[in-house]
Order: sequence, then C-alpha cells, then structure tokens
Amino acid sequence: MQAATGNRLVLGIGPGHPSMMEGWYGYSYDRPVRHVREYLTALRPLLRGEDVEYRGRP
Repeated sequence: MQAATGNRLVLGIGPGHPSMMEGWYGYSYDRPVRHVREYLTALRPLLRGEDVEYRGRP
C-alpha cells in the first residue's frame, strides 16, 4: 500500500466516533476498547504478512 501511495498512507487506529460506529456501521459504542482490541488482533498478523482467520463478536 505504501508503494501505491508514495509512502503517504497513515492508518488511524482507535475506537472511532460514536456517531460513526453506531450510525454508519451499526455497532454499539458501549465497549469501544473491545472493538479496538478485536481490530488489533486481526491487524497485527496482517502487518507481519501472515494470514488471518478471525471472527469477532457480533
């Protein structure tokens, strides 16, 4: 991705905003840390070039 963007990609990692998480994606914002933890569980191996098979909580 960096090569395609000329090393200008910035990946923001965080819980998002309540209006976005609830309105756009339909996720409850009552446990934002849980969502970040799930995101990082899948993202870390991907950044190392590993395959990931992960199913988060509904």
